[in-house]
Amino acid sequence: MSDEDLENSKNKVQQKKNYLEKVLHKILIESCFVFNHKFSNKICIFIILSAIVWIVLFILFDQAALPGGAYFSLWILIIFSHILGFICELVKMPSLLGMLITGILFKNVPKLSIIGNSIYSATSSLLRNVAFCVILCRAGLSLDLDKLKTMKFKILKFSIIPCLFESIIFAFIAVLVLKLSFKWALLMGFVISGVSPAVVVPLMIQLQETGLGVQKNIPGFVIASSCIDNIIAITGHSLMIGIVFNKGEVWWTLVQCPLQILAGVLFGILVAFFLNIIRLDHKVLF
Repeated sequence: MSDEDLENSKNKVQQKKNYLEKVLHKILIESCFVFNHKFSNKICIFIILSAIVWIVLFILFDQAALPGGAYFSLWILIIFSHILGFICELVKMPSLLGMLITGILFKNVPKLSIIGNSIYSATSSLLRNVAFCVILCRAGLSLDLDKLKTMKFKILKFSIIPCLFESIIFAFIAVLVLKLSFKWALLMGFVISGVSPAVVVPLMIQLQETGLGVQKNIPGFVIASSCIDNIIAITGHSLMIGIVFNKGEVWWTLVQCPLQILAGVLFGILVAFFLNIIRLDHKVLF
């Protein structure tokens, strides 16, 4: 074989190699991940992080992180929540809708309810409280206090009046239609009247980031009003639970709620004062 033939054969092998690389690239990247490289990166990162989280759960909790365990069920629930949330985002719907659908399915569909029922109620309650605190912290950090001071009475008006009126009107309707006692009806009224910060806060923060309504501080106004509305609903709900199930003096239950609110406000002021002391030109001293 001459040198020219050898060179031609090498070129053909190289061409075939390049062609195979292109084909494999098409199959593994562009065909498997239909949308784009950003989508494929999200999928890869999601799979890697999910695997790392499961390994950490297995190291910490051993058998509880295996199939049938509480933490394995929680891991599956979180993964499917994110998957359905991402699917909802693809069809231009809120990701929260997909997460809600996941929770409904895993709690009520017979074969899937094994996952939902195997999660400890104490763990579920703790996670709900942590999520609620995180949402309220995000809401508080996104507020402009100087602008809110100018509309403090409007905020109170748009938070207290709607919550109380919704609760009372629902209570009267429930008494007439459902034949409940007024205590139980008002308890249900406070449950229904509460505004969900998980829905309102992320949307308003997104509006702030895009600059919509920032001049008139509309996102901050809505965030502050919704948080106060939610606090009033929770306080009213706790108060009515104490009245409905209390076997002792009702007056002590009525006194407890304002004291708890006052204690929470004082604790918040003390923490804010402490953080303000250790802050110097937006730099932490330690």
